[in-house]
Amino acid sequence: MDLVQLRRFLAVAETEHITESARRLGTTQPALSRSIRALERELGVSLFERSGRNVRLTPCGELLRRRASPLVAGIDGLGRELAAFCEGGRHVVRIDVRAASEAVTEAMEAYKRKRPDVRFELGRSADRAGCDVLVDALGADKELAGVVGWGGFEVTAFFEERIGVLVPLESGVSESASLRELTEGGVVYPAREGGFRSLCDELCARHGVAPDVVFAGGGPSLVCDMVALGQGTGFWPERSWGDPPSGDVRLVRVREGGFARRVVIASPAGCELDGEPRLFLEYLVCRLGARWVR
Repeated sequence: MDLVQLRRFLAVAETEHITESARRLGTTQPALSRSIRALERELGVSLFERSGRNVRLTPCGELLRRRASPLVAGIDGLGRELAAFCEGGRHVVRIDVRAASEAVTEAMEAYKRKRPDVRFELGRSADRAGCDVLVDALGADKELAGVVGWGGFEVTAFFEERIGVLVPLESGVSESASLRELTEGGVVYPAREGGFRSLCDELCARHGVAPDVVFAGGGPSLVCDMVALGQGTGFWPERSWGDPPSGDVRLVRVREGGFARRVVIASPAGCELDGEPRLFLEYLVCRLGARWVR
């Protein structure tokens, strides 16, 4: 008993007419009759009985119809589901965003406007498994050679940016100030981008500074608001976070050297992306590149 036989049986059970069923199935009446007889021989029961020029189900045929109908419908539905899954899978981009979240989110939104069928899947597993595109950051003094093969990823592009400090607009701090002066009232960090906080802590420690954290929450815009309210100062990457959204703050340079980072875009090592992931990776590199030269 195979799927073709069951489909033919169900067609005859629906129409109760061999010739009409053969027409619907695109086969001949003799071929359909042979298929039904073969199924009856295999099962050892009669499935139909004559009723004038038509046929009708026997009790055994009715039982088979009840059992076979949902099975065949399920198999047909599975085919459609798999086709839809495969079609949708071609438009999925799996991305792990650990840095420059504001800039990357803007790029994702702009890309989706161009290609509405795309679906982004955000993930942040410890091993970055199943990820097509990784966006992370590291200190500007770190060797990129050590990043190739970094957790199974290799660098596609990187962008370097200074890290300044956001202070209230009316602050008496000059355009460039020492790290200790800039952080003596405590600092504000975003809750997202925990790696950024770790990097800033590391850079501060190199200069013997361990600032108090007065607030950690939200994103860059909330950091800006807290600084404007006089609740400390905030480290601010000059390119990836863009211009501060409030006119009540200003950006000051750290006098000590080394306050910079590299935003790294990476893809799985030894695996050439294709389809939507490759298109988005190329778009993201161009989009961040344009942001850096503004």
